[in-house]
Amino acid sequence: MGNLDIILTLLSIFLLLIPLYQSVFIPLSFGKLKKRPRAEGYLRFAIVVSARNEESVIGYLLDSLNAQNYPSDCYSVFVVADNCTDNTRDIARQKGAITFERNDLVHIGKGYALSWFFKKFNRGYRRDYDAITIFDADNLVSPEFLSVMNDYLSSGEAAVMGYRDSKNPHDSWVSGGTSMMWWSMSRFYHMPRARLGLSALAGGTGYCFRSELVENGWNTGSLCEDTEFSMQLMMQGRRLAFAPEALFFDEQPVDMRTSITQRYRWAVGTYQCVVSCSPKLLISSLTRMDGGLAVDGLMFLLITPSVGLSSIVALAQLLMVFTEPLRHWRASFSVFAILVVVGFVMCALQGLLLLKLEHKPVKPMLGALMMYPLFLYTTAIINLIVIFYRNPRWRPIKHKKSISLDQLQLSATTETHKD
Repeated sequence: MGNLDIILTLLSIFLLLIPLYQSVFIPLSFGKLKKRPRAEGYLRFAIVVSARNEESVIGYLLDSLNAQNYPSDCYSVFVVADNCTDNTRDIARQKGAITFERNDLVHIGKGYALSWFFKKFNRGYRRDYDAITIFDADNLVSPEFLSVMNDYLSSGEAAVMGYRDSKNPHDSWVSGGTSMMWWSMSRFYHMPRARLGLSALAGGTGYCFRSELVENGWNTGSLCEDTEFSMQLMMQGRRLAFAPEALFFDEQPVDMRTSITQRYRWAVGTYQCVVSCSPKLLISSLTRMDGGLAVDGLMFLLITPSVGLSSIVALAQLLMVFTEPLRHWRASFSVFAILVVVGFVMCALQGLLLLKLEHKPVKPMLGALMMYPLFLYTTAIINLIVIFYRNPRWRPIKHKKSISLDQLQLSATTETHKD
């Protein structure tokens, strides 16, 4: 075995530590979590929505928020119309939201918008609210969302992540693959950590936290402000609980180009968090009694670079196959091809298991299920690309799925009966 073989083998073993660590949690992914006791009182919620040119969808979100099974005088909706050139602001005002307009074409992105908003919120509103909930304009929210969050926060939690479902899992195999990714996150990441007292991750939207957590403002600088916020909590020994009963729906991209743009932004943002948060997480893990939270957060951040590096190792090993004599090349390539096929089948089976665990209809998801391995492989390629090229420019994702919560639930019921 040559020196390059030895290096690649050792690197492969090291990179296996990350997925092996994550696999330890899989046995805790089954079953249901224990519900929190019903709270006796009602916390006051400020619901914050950052929206940029979302006139086609924001009205449906606000309708679902206005229909919460929660005292109407115990929550308010704040909409940040961020660099809008359409009717987002006017629709928000018509639906009863407290609206702020932000115009800044230099500092573009949701993190900047939230930082700008919370400066104003802390000066004039924070003392009026016990908790803050973040949503995106394309979301739809179940009527019990605030009630469930009230139960969790009243039981002592500082922050809580809801269950992210999909508005359009059947629109294309791309939207189906993204939906499966989020379902997988809830089932195989959030749920086992909830059982162990570790932290879930804020998923960009649908999470809630005590208002004192932003008394010093919103301080994130990456493209993944949600991940950065989650890491900041873990550094302080705080966690995000997971509330699977707090259901909300999110629109997924339907074409590969938009999906790649979205996942590339997430990958770049995660790398930014690796650089800015890893040293602090490491120090926290060594100096705090609850350092396990920081260790687990650090292991999550390392997933993205480890997948990228694993892709490099796999490509290097494939190139070495082509440099072997013909008889060795054929045997090595056959083994490589078998591993690819086995990996493809295993990914598809994992997706099928996920659909069953999450009680999702299989028939309308068959296309996404068959293509799910390709969706995961393209994610690995994206993680490889960002090792060498990271464009920090924030690019908005256009949302078009104009549908009410009632229409969505009727559609889901129909698909379930067909299956």
